[in-house]
Amino acid sequence: MRQLPPYTVIAILALAAAASSQSAPPLTVQLVASGLNQPVGFAAAPNDPTRLFIVEHGGAIRIIKNGVLLSAPFLDLTDKVEFNGEDGLNGLAFHPNYAQNGQFFVSYDRKPDMAEVIERYQVSAGDPDAAEPASVQPFITITKVTDGHNGGMLAFSPIDGMLYISIGDGGGGGDPLNNAHNPSNFQGKMLRINVDVPADGNAYSSPPDNKYPGPHNGLDEIYAIGLRNPWRFSFDRETGNLYLADVGQETSEEIDFLFGGLPGGADFGWRCMEGFYCTTFSGGDDCVCNDPNLTYPIHTYDHPFGECVIGGYVYRGASIPEYDGHYFFSDFPTTQSWSFKYDGFVRTDYTDHTNELAPPFGSYSIVSYGEDATGEVYFVYMSGEVGRIMPASLQLPGISNFGPGSPGCTGAHDLRAATPAKVGMNNFYMTATNAPANSLGLGLATSLPGLGYDDFGLGLHILVDLFNSSEVIVFDMPTDENGMGYSVFNIPNNSALAGSTYYLQSIFYWPSPCAATNTGFSASDGMAVTIQP
Repeated sequence: MRQLPPYTVIAILALAAAASSQSAPPLTVQLVASGLNQPVGFAAAPNDPTRLFIVEHGGAIRIIKNGVLLSAPFLDLTDKVEFNGEDGLNGLAFHPNYAQNGQFFVSYDRKPDMAEVIERYQVSAGDPDAAEPASVQPFITITKVTDGHNGGMLAFSPIDGMLYISIGDGGGGGDPLNNAHNPSNFQGKMLRINVDVPADGNAYSSPPDNKYPGPHNGLDEIYAIGLRNPWRFSFDRETGNLYLADVGQETSEEIDFLFGGLPGGADFGWRCMEGFYCTTFSGGDDCVCNDPNLTYPIHTYDHPFGECVIGGYVYRGASIPEYDGHYFFSDFPTTQSWSFKYDGFVRTDYTDHTNELAPPFGSYSIVSYGEDATGEVYFVYMSGEVGRIMPASLQLPGISNFGPGSPGCTGAHDLRAATPAKVGMNNFYMTATNAPANSLGLGLATSLPGLGYDDFGLGLHILVDLFNSSEVIVFDMPTDENGMGYSVFNIPNNSALAGSTYYLQSIFYWPSPCAATNTGFSASDGMAVTIQP
């Protein structure tokens, strides 16, 4: 995993237009935050458009507030969380009435026994950006005989208001203990509980239409069975339909689906089925292969085309209305991303977004998705970044072009911002694409436009330091084999910078034989950046 030194450009993938129809715009990824420590989850409080809550696997919950990553964690559970491999802090969900009751829920693997724990906490009465650790209320503790395939996703249904919890089968090839079809334990299951009504000595109760109520038929909390590693699932906020990505073992990755508000009882088939394939693991109390009573996936893809499905969200935001109702998902660590639309019976508009949604920053390993309070969809990267899906043509606030660039061998390369520049922002990204492969370029900046475009005799605009116009600064900008990379600035926390405009440009030398018919250099169009408050 590479670190991101200031004023340095590293590899990105080219942006490409891939849309589900002629009217759908090409997409890109806008950087929202970076500098997180192995983030694996994302949540937003209902009706709060100003804050995003990021789950770090080691045990901290961080806040991105108005585009700025706060230094103090919302809640720090590192002393309680077993952080090793798949073990860690895995899930976060806010109560639907969070604005009134301040309650939220977490799931993590506990020190020292690695039990999966579901707990409730309360926000601090005096600080909305901090939780109260002493408010902890234990809900569910799952003692695991084997460790792995933890799942741990939490989400409230917009239809019934119940808390849904995904738990993996505990690991081991082929679910050796047959956990996924054993209704006497929670592993390999989807749980569904009512967190507002305690019962039977628990802090919660089980809805009566869960499939397996009663001591003789199974545990009351179980809503669905036959899961291997349901790492991420989500609800369509408009329809309440459930989309669940179950990570496969050696054959197939799958997306499962349930209509919102259905009573429990679905059996997704593992360990006798992996996607649409019969396995060699079934026996005893397992399901019957190809049983018509199983709930089969709505989408699968095979190995080695992919390795680990990462479930996303149905898009319901305002930025790309052409994608309303499309479900986005990805594969880890192959960097592939797709979307499709599903009406409960037919899947349409299947689209490969791998090139256009490759991030212009960090690693390409999408480990989770997120959805904010307005329905916009986000990526979470294991390398420490959070990105947002946006139209490629959308003009970011305070960003515009000025002046023509100077073409190299194959035309002028492209320079753009990945996110608006804001006062106090760490990591403002400037991305470069279509530059020469494996080249060393220069990035320059100035607050003094109008120096002319031919001061070097190469069609280049002289630029100086972004925050100190009296001193010229040159940034190394190495590119990868695809001619892609980026540069990063930290913007001082100085309110006087708000409204100030600065001008950036990048320059690359094209190696022979380009130089025989051309100056050998290319310069991007200038990029004017106005600092936002």
